[in-house]
Amino acid sequence: MKLITSLGTNTYKEATYVWGEKQCRTNMFTDAVVKWLKPQTVLVLLTKEAEDTNWPILREKLNRHRVAVQTLRIPDGRNEAEVWEIFDAVTQQIHEEERLVIDITHAFRSLQFVLFVVSAFLRAVKRVEIQHVLYGLHQQGQSSDTPSPVMDLRLMLDLLDWMEGVRRFQELGDARFIGETLQRTQDDIYRKDATTEGSKPTTLKTAGKELLALSDSLQALRVVDVMRSARKLVSITEKAIHEAQIWVKPFALLIDRVRQMAVQLAHEKPDELNFDTLEKQMHTVRALVQYRQFVQALLLQREWLLNYVMWRINREKNWLHHDSRREVENFLNQGVKAVEDKQDPNLSALDKYMGQDEIRDVVQLWSKIVDPRNDFAHCGMRQHTQTPDDLRQKATEFAQQLKNLLESAKAQF
Repeated sequence: MKLITSLGTNTYKEATYVWGEKQCRTNMFTDAVVKWLKPQTVLVLLTKEAEDTNWPILREKLNRHRVAVQTLRIPDGRNEAEVWEIFDAVTQQIHEEERLVIDITHAFRSLQFVLFVVSAFLRAVKRVEIQHVLYGLHQQGQSSDTPSPVMDLRLMLDLLDWMEGVRRFQELGDARFIGETLQRTQDDIYRKDATTEGSKPTTLKTAGKELLALSDSLQALRVVDVMRSARKLVSITEKAIHEAQIWVKPFALLIDRVRQMAVQLAHEKPDELNFDTLEKQMHTVRALVQYRQFVQALLLQREWLLNYVMWRINREKNWLHHDSRREVENFLNQGVKAVEDKQDPNLSALDKYMGQDEIRDVVQLWSKIVDPRNDFAHCGMRQHTQTPDDLRQKATEFAQQLKNLLESAKAQF
């Protein structure tokens, strides 16, 4: 494990630093950290002034611990160029997957913030493990006998992870980070307090599991599973609100939004085909467009239109049967061919239940959706492929047209 620390030019007074059950009286907080955590290496960041003033004092203390010491000369950080110079210098000293402790107590000027951001960057790019970000809180004029508490600010790094997780959920519908974190949080609490009685979370893990299931179902276009997982998520989030406020505060701020999304997609009988489930499936289509998952959106739009026709012609009982779906596909393909031959799509299987205007709208939509859907499904491996922007635009337009079709049907009942 490597400790990264730094020095300023202030005169540091002796203090009694206290971290949990650990205690150390010293005028250099780095001295306490080395005593407590026993790192293999200490990397000390030094400006020219700090090297001339405080470094000899700290060097003597570190020599007593017989720890390997590296020093790194850095600029004062007076401008943007110097900040980037510090960033480059520190990141070059860190290897892939190292275990680090960051001490920002005596950091000079803006170096505390720079080190904090570097920590976040190293976690993402070099996959390092930041075990602690420590700050010894000793106020000016405070007696050396008064305990100076030590704060571990690593939780702020976790908050940065939450920011990225929330962004991915809101923009892409990817809930992996949130779901995995909720499950891990409950597991960690039970592992650390296995013998302690009292209040512990009981719903966070289930909420994480169902959120992951919903996210995976959206990605995999399991539309029935989307409705089912969303239904479970609605139920569990009602119970998890209080626990989130205690144990996972970032999720507490997000839980209402998660629940609203789940309510839109949830249905208690997802295996049935009726207006309500078609409406829920339409919410899934629109969610995929919102999350810019245009491939999935186009694939589902074709299947949704097929579901709509099966519902309109009273084939809803067998709507998941392959033969029934193939039969209705053939009806629609016959209609498309009739339109191509400049004939009215008079389909006896449909006109018993649907008016000519509705049949024409459905057939036209089917003919427009099939080609871009096939373009995506075949990965563009054909002549005259469409651009990604064309497909994005069409997926967006089709979502609105299918929504209008459903609303028109609703008005007839």
